[in-house]
Amino acid sequence: LPWLLKRVAGQRSRELFLLTVVTLCLTAAFGTYFFGLSAAFGAFVAGLLVGQSAFARQALADIIPLRDTFVALFFVSLGMLADLHFVAGNAAIIVIAVIAIVVMKFIICFLVPWFFGQSPKTALFVGMGLLQIGEFSFVLAEMEMAAGIISPYIYSLILTSAVITMLITPFALSFASLLYRRLSQVGVFSRLIVGRPGLEWQSERRQLSGHAVICGHGRIGSILTKVLDRRKLSYLVIDLDPQVVSGLYSRGVPSIYGDAGNPEILAHAQLERARVLICTFADFIATELTVRNALRINPRLDVVARVHRDTDADSLKGMGASELVRPEFEASLEMTRHTLHRFGLTGVEIQHIVSGLREGDLG
Repeated sequence: LPWLLKRVAGQRSRELFLLTVVTLCLTAAFGTYFFGLSAAFGAFVAGLLVGQSAFARQALADIIPLRDTFVALFFVSLGMLADLHFVAGNAAIIVIAVIAIVVMKFIICFLVPWFFGQSPKTALFVGMGLLQIGEFSFVLAEMEMAAGIISPYIYSLILTSAVITMLITPFALSFASLLYRRLSQVGVFSRLIVGRPGLEWQSERRQLSGHAVICGHGRIGSILTKVLDRRKLSYLVIDLDPQVVSGLYSRGVPSIYGDAGNPEILAHAQLERARVLICTFADFIATELTVRNALRINPRLDVVARVHRDTDADSLKGMGASELVRPEFEASLEMTRHTLHRFGLTGVEIQHIVSGLREGDLG
């Protein structure tokens, strides 16, 4: 396949490349079906082989429009397969089946990332996001019914339960955000979340004073720490990525592994003596929890937070955040500055206009 795809890509024709990829998948699907296996299995194998080649990204880019179309057809076909009379006559057993599926899948999908060292927040969202029955189960159920392994009644029950679990998954993800927000504020659960076995979430204890507490060591946090390092200014980092914390710890940087929105984590950041707290999260829920809990510990703490929406900015201001940074707005100011410079405006004029924009006046 890599040899074939290389020759086709050498023709520099996107249409020919797309047709080749589609033909390979359809041929593999027909081949497995001809030999008595599932057509979906053949397409799956073809996708694996194409995905291992150097042309996987281009193949994916070309296939995405087709994929979206087939996904729409897939859900339409599910709706057509659903039997409303079966649902009306077996509502009780369907509810029991859906509850059993949701509970078992949540437990399994929560424990797997938890066991492999992921944070409780990640485990919770994985568990909530994988509540639904997978699409491949329809292929298995149909083959089992054709082979006489399951009855048409069980097949209808599986199909109906799958449709329902798919419908509730988006709501479950929204509920996960609310649930984590509530649980992280309860003393027992917050200590349980922090007290995970097998993870060194806090570096060696140091007495800090007048330091900055940086919540999140992504692109923004890493640039900030570089500047503070050059100026020999003290800071402490809180991050949910164990590798990031391990790397900081190896450099001698005070760091804490954990969710900065958890009050038990913030209790170890020595906020009583901190100069400023910088919240770099893009997620407003994480930012809101961090700001609220930090100001409970030290109401006089200066808080700088990242925010995207005006309503979120008003909410954080009401909590007591000192400075709010809106990345999109700051980017628009820089683009305005460069554009006006190309039109020959002086630095003073540009600064006056930019200051007017910051104050809400277009000048």
